[in-house]
Amino acid sequence: MKKFLPISMSVLLTVFLALTFYGCGGGGGGESAPPPPPPGVTITPTSVDVTEDGAGAAYTVVLDSAPSADVTIAITTDGETTVSPTPLTFTSSDFSTPQTVTVTAVDDTAIEGTHTSTISHTATSTDAIYNGIPINNVTANIIDNNQVAYTANFVSGNVTPFSVDQTTGALTPMLPTPAGTGPRSVVVHPTVKFVYVANQISDDVSAFTIDSLTGALTKISDFPAADGPRSLAVDPFGSFLFVANQNSNNVSVFTIDSSTGSLTKVADFDAGSGPRSIAVDPTGTFLYVANRTSNDVSGYTIDPATGALTPIGLPFPAGTGPREVTVDPTGAFVYVGNTDTDNVSGYTIDPATGALTPIGSPFPAGDAPRKVVIDPAGRFAYTTNGGSSNNISGYTIDPATGALTPIGPPFPAGDFPLFGVVDASGTFLYVVNAFSEDISAYTIDPSTGALTSIGSFPVFGGREPVSIAITP
Repeated sequence: MKKFLPISMSVLLTVFLALTFYGCGGGGGGESAPPPPPPGVTITPTSVDVTEDGAGAAYTVVLDSAPSADVTIAITTDGETTVSPTPLTFTSSDFSTPQTVTVTAVDDTAIEGTHTSTISHTATSTDAIYNGIPINNVTANIIDNNQVAYTANFVSGNVTPFSVDQTTGALTPMLPTPAGTGPRSVVVHPTVKFVYVANQISDDVSAFTIDSLTGALTKISDFPAADGPRSLAVDPFGSFLFVANQNSNNVSVFTIDSSTGSLTKVADFDAGSGPRSIAVDPTGTFLYVANRTSNDVSGYTIDPATGALTPIGLPFPAGTGPREVTVDPTGAFVYVGNTDTDNVSGYTIDPATGALTPIGSPFPAGDAPRKVVIDPAGRFAYTTNGGSSNNISGYTIDPATGALTPIGPPFPAGDFPLFGVVDASGTFLYVVNAFSEDISAYTIDPSTGALTSIGSFPVFGGREPVSIAITP
């Protein structure tokens, strides 16, 4: 029989304390150290905004963990942007220090509108984990500095293009292009490949291609609408064209051939009485029509596959004589100029259903307000007052409620201002004056929204301009 040496109580106590101390995370280090982060490359941010006139942007690149060997990251673009520096090299000692990449847009002569550039990244290393590791792309949103504006000229039956000086805002006219009879509305396709014009008297839509170097138009064809097409809108994806037909009280829907710009009619959908204006929300989900005679706004949901319209309940009451409907760039609010009550109706949009809820009482405007124009950031609104006042009312927009607050006294315009548009940078406002047959141009104060006149520019070869559009 084996004999065991007796263990003293002091030894047992020492062992017990040691097990308790280290087993419960003792030893002075608390819990065990967390594992190192997994290998990866972090890019911040993954989307930047640049302009072709030289305003650049930057992003940073950093490794998530220490590599066992140097990591080189090559950066390539699609030709629309340049980047510096490239390549980037990270070592085991500086891997956690972010490196900055500067992005600059290529200033070309093409008329492209607001477009994007993709910046990609490729890692090489003898560290097998980092070699070829997936890295996010960066998207550069580019504001084009080769913009063109177009006016629809009702009496002369044509469209006048203008080149836009991105520094001064000045307009230089080009030769007009014939449209149908009684052009009332003009829109530019989101791809900046096509222009569409609603011809109220010939009851059709003229389609044009845009010369990417000059902005000049070449007619594709005229496509029949319904009776009295008055206003046009294209969904943000460029899939559908919507036409408000004043005399037949309906909306014509067309699909757009993305290659040729040709239109194929889907169907006509009932609207209120005297539909005068049409607008699509920024998501392409909802469409709204201002009905001049029934004094209301029709709302619809848009079928994303076919463009078919489904009414959003009953029309929403407006003021008297609603002429133009506008959806703000954030998709939160709708505004309607009421020509007979000299005010603007505002609404909030239910993001789930598209239903409209009035924003308090209508907001006072000048005499016979028509178009409500909103800058791309959704901070300022302007109404073209086409009655005896011949001016522009300016407002700030409350981003929470949509309420309008006047920006001082109205700003003078030409004779019978009907329609306006703000350029993609939010720098310039252009308003067509039907009777003086010119365009009033203004700079927009980025802090207050106040307008400063640049001057007026005659509509070359155009009689009674009634609508204006500008490449995005």
